[in-house]
Amino acid sequence: MKYEVITSPFYCTVLQRAFTKGQIVEIENSTRALELVNAGLLAIVEVKKKSTRKKKVKANE
Repeated sequence: MKYEVITSPFYCTVLQRAFTKGQIVEIENSTRALELVNAGLLAIVEVKKKSTRKKKVKANE
């Protein structure tokens, strides 16, 4: 899942990774990510599906 860093820069010892404010990150460790969300360090980014247009095919008469 993708998350946005919403607080000042911090370093996560469990993930061994530094995060900066405004950065969009993808974290595979969902339990640790939820702990960071609950602590107010990360926010879940809504992923919108891209719409696709279908080409209209006219039937030959």
